[in-house]
Amino acid sequence: LSVWRGGGRRCSAPRGLGGGVKGVLGTGGVWTAGSVGAEPAGTKSSGGGVVFKQWVHHPLKQAVLWVLRLHPAQRERRMHRRLTAAGLPAAPIWGAGLVRRGLGVEAWLATPALGESVYNRIRLGAEGEELAARGRTLLEQLAAAGYVWRDSKASNVLCDADGQLWLIDLGSARRSVSDAQRQRMLARWDAHVAEAFSLRAEPDW
Repeated sequence: LSVWRGGGRRCSAPRGLGGGVKGVLGTGGVWTAGSVGAEPAGTKSSGGGVVFKQWVHHPLKQAVLWVLRLHPAQRERRMHRRLTAAGLPAAPIWGAGLVRRGLGVEAWLATPALGESVYNRIRLGAEGEELAARGRTLLEQLAAAGYVWRDSKASNVLCDADGQLWLIDLGSARRSVSDAQRQRMLARWDAHVAEAFSLRAEPDW
């Protein structure tokens, strides 16, 4: 599976893994596959799994955006590099590419399966205030570095087996010096965390 780490080379659709696919993680063309063998140096995944995200709508528009270097997949990779350079824990991107669809294309990204989202860990009762506070601190560090992130939800921060937090879905992150935008980013986090707490299962006495 070295093609998944090819940094943008064209290749067959990730769905070609066939029986290696474990199941859909969410909507919008996101799914996980089993172990891919040796992992790139300096990265670690949960059980060696890999998560694929594929943009499946409007192939012609995607082709135009890709040529203009404005495709969400390209924006996400650029932001990953910038945040990593700033010392922030952006989830590694192992590879990216295009799948031909008629006259257009569908772009995809591959990342390691790093763990459960903070949202689910809170909702399922695994952890609570301490994890939520660590996630908020991470967003404050993001703001201090001069960035805002429209998808600053607890479902977009993963917690691995060692307790390390990772930012995912960073395509909407932007440079900003607006304090109002930073406050809105933190408010979105607080609201999503509150929702997770509200959905926690009642104890079975």
